[in-house]
Amino acid sequence: MRLDKNLLASAAMLSLMWFYPTSAKADYKPNFNTGRLPKEISASNANGLSPVLECYAAGYTTGGWTVDRVGLKGYCAVSPTHTRSDEACENIMALPELDIEDGMWLRWDALSVHPDFPESYRVEAVAEEGNPVTLLDVDAEEGVWTTHIIPLSEYAGRRLSIRFVCTSTNRFMLAISKLSVGVPSTPEFVTIDSTARYAGIIDSDAALVKVTATNVGATADFHYVECVNGEDSSLYGSYPLSSEWLTGETRTFAFEIPLGEDGGKHTYTVGAIAAQGSDRVTLCEGTVYASWYTRTLLADKGTGMWCQNCPKGILEMEKLEREFGDAVVGVDTHSYPDLDPLANPSYWDGLGFVAAPYFMLDRLKGSVGGSVDGFSRDYDRPTVFKITIDEIRPEGDDAIRVTAGVTTAVDTDNSTDRYRIGYVLTADFYQPDERKFAQHNDVSTPSGDRFYFLPTRIPADLMKYHDVSLTSANAFSGFEKSLPSKLEQGVEYSFSWNVARPELLDDIADGRVVAYLIDTESGAIENTAARSPGQETSVPSLTVNDAALPVVDVIAGGSLRVTLPDAGGYTLDVFDISGCLRLSVSGVANPQDCVAASLCNGFYLVRVTASCGSAIYKIAV
Repeated sequence: MRLDKNLLASAAMLSLMWFYPTSAKADYKPNFNTGRLPKEISASNANGLSPVLECYAAGYTTGGWTVDRVGLKGYCAVSPTHTRSDEACENIMALPELDIEDGMWLRWDALSVHPDFPESYRVEAVAEEGNPVTLLDVDAEEGVWTTHIIPLSEYAGRRLSIRFVCTSTNRFMLAISKLSVGVPSTPEFVTIDSTARYAGIIDSDAALVKVTATNVGATADFHYVECVNGEDSSLYGSYPLSSEWLTGETRTFAFEIPLGEDGGKHTYTVGAIAAQGSDRVTLCEGTVYASWYTRTLLADKGTGMWCQNCPKGILEMEKLEREFGDAVVGVDTHSYPDLDPLANPSYWDGLGFVAAPYFMLDRLKGSVGGSVDGFSRDYDRPTVFKITIDEIRPEGDDAIRVTAGVTTAVDTDNSTDRYRIGYVLTADFYQPDERKFAQHNDVSTPSGDRFYFLPTRIPADLMKYHDVSLTSANAFSGFEKSLPSKLEQGVEYSFSWNVARPELLDDIADGRVVAYLIDTESGAIENTAARSPGQETSVPSLTVNDAALPVVDVIAGGSLRVTLPDAGGYTLDVFDISGCLRLSVSGVANPQDCVAASLCNGFYLVRVTASCGSAIYKIAV
C-alpha cells in the first residue's frame, strides 16, 4: 500500500462528545446499526452501472448504496463501484428534507475502502427550487477514515435535501459513517500528528513535534495548547490561544523536544487547556526515538499469492507505514516459484522464513514473527551509522549505477570487513489486463478491512503488489570491501555499483533501490536508505524572489519555516549542493507553517511552490 507518507505519520479522532439536542427538529443523525439503509434515506443507481459480482464477498448491491460493517466503525453506508467500465458511476444516497437552522453543520466520515483505488464523489444540497448545488467535490478520498464538515448557516430557514453522489470510475467501494446534520454542543477534534518518529542527535539537538488539529465540534475557548513529557509531565512548550477555536477551524502547532546527549526514547502528549490544571483535551500522544543519526527501519515481509493468510500481513505492513511514514522501508518477498510469478526464492532463503506472512525488522532475529508486534522492542535501538543514496544514473538502457555514502559518528575499526553496504531492488506490480497477479484470501471478518469485502480469490484487477524484492546477490552478505578498514568520525565514504534490470521489470526506472549498512557479524541492518531511479536529481534554476512569493527560512532546531502571502497549500523541495532531493513535503500555511527537516549541517537549495508562485532559496543549516 502507498499512503501519503508526508502526511501520514498518524491520524486519530479525539473527542469530548457530539450531542444532538432533541428539541431541535432539524438535527439529524441516521442510524445504520440495523444493517440496512434507514427508511427515510433513498438510494439509486442513476446510470444503471452494476458492480461485478465476482469481485465482492460482501457489500454488493446493484442499487447504488447499501449498509455493511467496515472495520471498527461498525455498520456504514457503502457504495460498490468496481464495474470494469470506463463510465463513471452515479450512485446517489439522498437524505430526507431537513429544516435548517443557523449554526448547523453537515458532518461525515469517509473512506476509500480499497486504498489502492481512491473513490470520487460529490456532496449536493437541493433546496425547494430543486436545483442541486455542489457543497464539496472529492476527487480521491483517503484510504484512512477522514472527517469532513460543511457549514449550512447560509441555508438557515429553508428546507434542504442533501445527497451523496459516488462518481467513481471502476474503483472498489466508498464508505460513509458518522453522518449528521446538527448544531454541535461540545468541542471535538480531528488531529494529524506528522512528527518524524526518528531524530539524530548529530543532525540536531531537538526533535520537532508537529500537530495539526481541526475543531469539528462546537466553538472552543481554550487558554493554550501545550506539549508535555509523556513520562513525567514536564513542559516542552506551550502556545497561548488569543481567540476562540471556531468550528471548522484548523490550527497547526510545533514544539521542540530536547534530545540530550544520549538520544533514547522521548514520549510526548499534546493537549488543549481551558484553564490552569482543568478541562484538558488530549489532542495526540506519540514517541520520538533519537539515535546518533536519524534511523530508517527496514521491514522485511515474507508473502505469496498462494497464501490465504497473507492479506492479513498486508494490513500489518500498512499499519507500520502509517505509524512511521518515511522512517520505514518495506520489502515484500514472495515464495514458491511454481505458485507465484513474483517469487524470489534466493532472497526468501536468505531471510530464513518458515511461514507466510512473516516479518523481520532490520534483520534482527529476535523480531521475527507473524506480525509486526515484536518490532517495538527494537524501535529505540541506537545506530552510529548514516547511509544515503547520493546518486543513481543510467548505465545504458537496462542498468543503473548507484552511489551510496556512509558516515559514522565514532571512529570505527573495519579491518575484518565487518561493516558492508548491501542492497535490494524492489518494484510495484499491477497487471489488470493480463489477469496474472491474483491473490488468495481467507479474511472473513470486518476487522480485515478491504479484504473482508474481497472474494476468496481476489481478481488481478483488484490486487496491487508493492515493494516486491527482485534481487538478492548482495542483499545479505553485502559488497566485500565496500568500506575501508578504518572509518573516521564524520567522514563520508562512498561506494558505487551497477544494477542490471531484472527480467520481471520492463523498465529499470520503475524500480526502487533499497541500500543499507550490514553488520556481517550479527547480520543486523544498522541503517537504511531508499530511492527510485526516476527521483529528481537536478536542482532547478534560481528565480528572483519578491514580496508576493513564498518565503522559506531556517528556525531553531533546523526546522524550515514557510511563509505565504496568504493562507494556502504549498510544496517544499530541499536539494543538497550535488543536486540530490533530500526532502519533499506538502502542507498548508496559514500563512506560516513549520517543517521538521533532519538535514546535516551545510548548504541547501530550497524550492517552495504555492498558488502565489514558486521561489528558490539558498539556505545554511
